[in-house]
Amino acid sequence: MINKQKKKIVIIGAGFAGITTAARLAQSGLFDITLVSPQAHFEYYPGLYRIMSNHIPFEVFVPLRYLIPSSVVWIQDRAISIDVTSQSIMTATHGACTYDELIIAVGSQPNDFGIPGVSQYAHFVSSLAHMLEAKRDIALALQQHRDAQ
Repeated sequence: MINKQKKKIVIIGAGFAGITTAARLAQSGLFDITLVSPQAHFEYYPGLYRIMSNHIPFEVFVPLRYLIPSSVVWIQDRAISIDVTSQSIMTATHGACTYDELIIAVGSQPNDFGIPGVSQYAHFVSSLAHMLEAKRDIALALQQHRDAQ
């Protein structure tokens, strides 16, 4: 239930920053918090290596419902626009969501810093999809090496 006396905070993104911020703000009891994320799970990046070593990494994917405090409203949707004048965000399917304060915690993009060959030969590992792509490419390279012998 939204309390009219509390500031309404909307957090876009449920990675490390979004989850941690939501949890800490919820502990204070001073805010009504809404978390917007299309993902149903949190990807624990430090555990992604387990996929490369053929482990079934249950700890890599944690359902958000286990991490989000019960006082936080979770909208499983993608934010598609922000209107700072009306202090609202628009989501893909749930419509508008107003806020007093907005926190954008949508993650980062890898950067090769213009180093020649990095984007061509390196794998940036920041998600399951990236890890599976790297694993596939390594397996392919090993197979090609074996076939060449």
